[in-house]
Amino acid sequence: MAAPAPANVTAEIEIDAPPTTVYAALVDFPKWSEWNPFIVEAAGTATVGDTLQLRFNDGMRFAPVVEAAEPGKELRWLGKLDRFGLLFNGQHRFELSEPRPGVTRVRQSETFTGLLARPLLFVSGGKITKNFESLNEGLKRRAEQLQQ
Repeated sequence: MAAPAPANVTAEIEIDAPPTTVYAALVDFPKWSEWNPFIVEAAGTATVGDTLQLRFNDGMRFAPVVEAAEPGKELRWLGKLDRFGLLFNGQHRFELSEPRPGVTRVRQSETFTGLLARPLLFVSGGKITKNFESLNEGLKRRAEQLQQ
């Protein structure tokens, strides 16, 4: 039996601040509670191999492992529901690009895999997209505030 196809959720935003400023806001995990309405508590460092401690707005806690941390370019982590990653995995990614000088495009995405990925997305995909959009809006406000 083949593994289920991955499921994806994506949200993008443009921020009036350079990628270095946006990235600095993104990896300042202790400050997430001040601006992030989706992931309301975060701890750890943006270091490959580090385990983050995240608490979502619904109270759920997750401990993903940082897979990539390239200043001004990308932050990516992988979270697993079970030890072996058979039931549910979420690879969360923030990709930063500079379409114009001083402007950052943030593409936030998550690829869900595992046996529960498709059913979970079927039930709550719209809510996940709204949460991504609210995180992006909060990041925009925070980074533009830092830019002033």
